[in-house]
Amino acid sequence: MIAHEALHNVLGLVDPAYLRLKNQGEALTTSNSLGMDNFRLMFALGYWKKLVYTMSVPESLLLCYKFNDVSNYEVLMEKTTES
Repeated sequence: MIAHEALHNVLGLVDPAYLRLKNQGEALTTSNSLGMDNFRLMFALGYWKKLVYTMSVPESLLLCYKFNDVSNYEVLMEKTTES
C-alpha cells in the first residue's frame, strides 16, 4: 500500500496537462502525456487504473474493456458523448 501512496504523491507533483484525459483524436505527445514508455512501465507495475484517465479516450476505453472495468468504462463513454 505504501508504494501506491508514493505513486499517488509523485503524480500529485506532475503538471496536470500530462495527467488529464486526452480528447477523441488528440495525439499523445511529449507536451501532453507521460509518454508510452512511462505508460508501459506503470502498466507493468500494475498501476493500470492510474492510466485510465491520463491516456487518450480510445486507449482508455480499451484498457477498461480488457480489465472488465465497467464503471470507469461507463464514465469514459459519458465523457465522450459530452464532447
